[in-house]
Amino acid sequence: MLKDEDRTFQAANVYVYEYRSPLLHKTYSIGELAENLRLVLDIDRVFADHKEVVFLTHSMGGLVVRSLLSKYRELADKVAMIYFFATPTTGSAVAHVVRLVSQNPQLGQLIPMRSDDFLADLQRSWLAAKFPILSYCAYELRETFGFMVVEQASATNLCNMRLDPVDADHLNIVKPASARDVSYMAFRAAFEESRPKVAQLRLQRGESQVLARPGDPNEVAYRAWLTVKGLNEPFLAVPGGSAELNVVIENTGHSPAQRVQAALVTAVQLPNWTPPNPLPETPDKNLSVIGPRQTMTVSFLRTAPFTPDEINAINNGSVVLFFVATVTFDDQFSKSRGLKFCLRYEPPKDGKPVKYMLPCRGYDAVW
Repeated sequence: MLKDEDRTFQAANVYVYEYRSPLLHKTYSIGELAENLRLVLDIDRVFADHKEVVFLTHSMGGLVVRSLLSKYRELADKVAMIYFFATPTTGSAVAHVVRLVSQNPQLGQLIPMRSDDFLADLQRSWLAAKFPILSYCAYELRETFGFMVVEQASATNLCNMRLDPVDADHLNIVKPASARDVSYMAFRAAFEESRPKVAQLRLQRGESQVLARPGDPNEVAYRAWLTVKGLNEPFLAVPGGSAELNVVIENTGHSPAQRVQAALVTAVQLPNWTPPNPLPETPDKNLSVIGPRQTMTVSFLRTAPFTPDEINAINNGSVVLFFVATVTFDDQFSKSRGLKFCLRYEPPKDGKPVKYMLPCRGYDAVW
């Protein structure tokens, strides 16, 4: 489905999982397919070798993925987005008829949901997990051999993002003829929209490049580690406004971060700008102590208001608004530690304040 020439997916590896679903014969149940998917992904190191995984699913495949992540919730940490094409989340009336002549256990699990069946258990498990996963859904508008296989109500249940109607039947909803077909454009738009979410999850998980770790295993286990947790409040660059941004720092280690100090730079520069190293000293940025699992806010402020020309240049991408910081501290091992990060403002398309910032490529680090 994904076009080789589409630059949207140039940085992505595409992995295809297929399974048998015979009309008459016995085969895996949906839960067993989830176990098989887990095995195949493990063997092929899909999660082990990638920082993020995006699922594109069709029909029952969406149920298989939900079953997988509900059972193995640690995998969900790397999943920022799933696109569900015509997934029968609450079942399909067609399954009522077909299961009467079939030994395939999957069909029995796809009858319209009742409170004591597989689909109801899967729905409860998914909601209980509270996954921060963007779930996009598309539903079919045409009948397949005279039947609407998955109704809109079933295809859109459990989705938390926009819904995309596709003028196709159940089989052809995932067979776009070109990059201008609705199904292709819907997934591509969702993929692009999810990229800032992926960046935010990276920051929240503290996935920065580790420059050096001491050799003592006790020191690694008990030292202080500072990471960027996220923004304290939404931010929007407007003419006459100031570049004021509050970033939350969290100590994810097991000892206090002491004598914490921050050097901060706010700059409007060309997109390929490289921050100075080291950063110039910032007065009055002594943050004192951050205890284990405690947070503290680092505040960026450029007092000069934005001019209309600056905002136009930022919005059209000719210049970028950067927020750069180096945070240094000591811990109980009396060694100098640090965190450096660079965030770049991505102008919102809808004119609303942003709740995330994109990290600058190759800059973030901890030591």
